Amino acid sequence: MPDQALPSMLNTSNSHLSSAFALVTIKDRLPVILVKTLDDLVKCKSKYGNPENDLDDIKSVISEISKLRYELMTNKPFVPLLPEPDAADIDVYNEAVLKYNKADLSWFGAPWLFVECYMYRRLMNITINWYSSSFINVQVYSGFPKLDLFHERKAMGFFKSAKSLVSMCECLEESLLSLESERLYEDLKFYLMCSLWSNEFDLSLKADETELETHTDASQLRLDVRIKTATQMVVDDLDAITSRWPPHLAAASVDHRRTVVLVMDNTAPEMFADLVLGEFLLGAGLAERIVFMPKIMPWFVSDATQFDFDWLLKEALPACGVSRKLAVWAGRWSQRFHEGSFAVELHAFWTLPFGYNELQTRSPDLYCRLTTDCDVVIFKGDLNYRKLLEDRLWAPDSQEDKTTAFRRCFPNFLPPDDGGGRGSQPLLVALRVAKSDVAVGLTSPRLQAVRALDPQWWVKGLFGFAQLLH
Repeated sequence: MPDQALPSMLNTSNSHLSSAFALVTIKDRLPVILVKTLDDLVKCKSKYGNPENDLDDIKSVISEISKLRYELMTNKPFVPLLPEPDAADIDVYNEAVLKYNKADLSWFGAPWLFVECYMYRRLMNITINWYSSSFINVQVYSGFPKLDLFHERKAMGFFKSAKSLVSMCECLEESLLSLESERLYEDLKFYLMCSLWSNEFDLSLKADETELETHTDASQLRLDVRIKTATQMVVDDLDAITSRWPPHLAAASVDHRRTVVLVMDNTAPEMFADLVLGEFLLGAGLAERIVFMPKIMPWFVSDATQFDFDWLLKEALPACGVSRKLAVWAGRWSQRFHEGSFAVELHAFWTLPFGYNELQTRSPDLYCRLTTDCDVVIFKGDLNYRKLLEDRLWAPDSQEDKTTAFRRCFPNFLPPDDGGGRGSQPLLVALRVAKSDVAVGLTSPRLQAVRALDPQWWVKGLFGFAQLLH
């Protein structure tokens, strides 16, 4: 399908809803996120600033973020990013900035996906260029300063959700003690759903809600997951995913290390649920290696980074006083990373402002990694889902639109055959709690029912997708 025949990309004027969620995001949500970021920096000036220069570095960051907020709220032209050492994405962003500025499209006219990505990339650009890298507490982490403008909020979300994480550990321990073949499919569904519903934790959508629901024990958690899955799923391919999963992996060659990739969304507690899912897959023999792909920099407030992994396993879980179980699992997972059954892989593509239809051309190495070296790839969360759909206004209940959208990302994809064969590419899955008004794969009756329940259903962070991408 030629680009001119495709549905429009979301911007502030063409959102599905009368509330125009793209406009709400840019006009209201993004300025609030910047204000909260400024508040956190002001509170933590002495923690992050360099006393040798009278905290001038952190004061400069605060000043530049204030300018950014003013530019956003007054719809000023996009400002090019400043150069950074070894940052290959600066030219990519600045090419887009030039294109939109020439077209007289700024914050309230450019595609929503670019606007959001640009704001977070600009925040990181400010941090890198204005923060004193000579200060002893500032370490360079994978090419970026260790200062995470959102860390305080992430940490609060973890500690407020700690009791629910203990319940997840209890469920995991029960499952690993009784890996019965007749329960395997149901257990796999359960841990996929734990990973999915933990995606409700999102500090960019619910800025004042920093915790998951509290569960007193494993049985309550299992019940809650069952209820949510029965009542709040709008696309439910769980049966197809779980029935294909074990034979799909079994069809891998003998010398191939069966690999499951999680393209991540949020940090703890969602990161914790992803680790639990990975542990179950290894323990149940459904994978031999789990690869986690977080963002290379702080992103969309609560998105997972390499630093978040280290903080969770080395500091947060061992120090959490809610239960000794959390420290025990932190030790086990640290060992898995050491031995290689768990791994983190970083790639700059995940923070580019493009749909995944551009993955093959812009990052052929990553495309090859995902489509030839892996057995299952799980795309987590709303931003990954938006990028899978290019943030376009596809018809939610059109099978043709679903097929077209996903094939634009993986044009040579053939799903596993009915006999459980491996197909030409891995099993591709999306797990998402809807937080934006893009979707495909709903049946017409389900779409009508959920619209009757709440016309704004897809921006509330309540309704789930467990979707095969074929």
